[in-house]
Amino acid sequence: MREIKFRCWIKKEKRMDNVDFINFAAQFTGKWECKPNDLFDVATKRGRLFNLEDVELMQYTGLKDKNGKEIYEGDILALKTHYNDVVFGFVVFNYGAFCLSSRETYYDDELISNLGVEFEVIGNVFENPGLLEENNEK
Repeated sequence: MREIKFRCWIKKEKRMDNVDFINFAAQFTGKWECKPNDLFDVATKRGRLFNLEDVELMQYTGLKDKNGKEIYEGDILALKTHYNDVVFGFVVFNYGAFCLSSRETYYDDELISNLGVEFEVIGNVFENPGLLEENNEK
């Protein structure tokens, strides 16, 4: 069974962080909340909470790249194909599964667990927004 965990992009602060918990019960107050794990205030023993509209949540796919790095939604992957070409794409959640979205039609919306090729996380769409375009122009 895969580990269920999330990270988030904090929009105003323009930074990525792991998520410690998500308060889904807050929906009844009109707010959803999450708490990144490094924002714990030791003095007050409380964390900083964010409304979910202030962050982009990304779920862990349960997969790791060739270097052992965990793969999350929004990660940009470099894939070495069976023909030794390199294709670039990013991880999305489509049709109930984690897929690779790419300009290369033969990998568009392909399940990343079924690719059968070597891949490496080279960034993500929030911290490296131009990375995908740069690599696809080559």
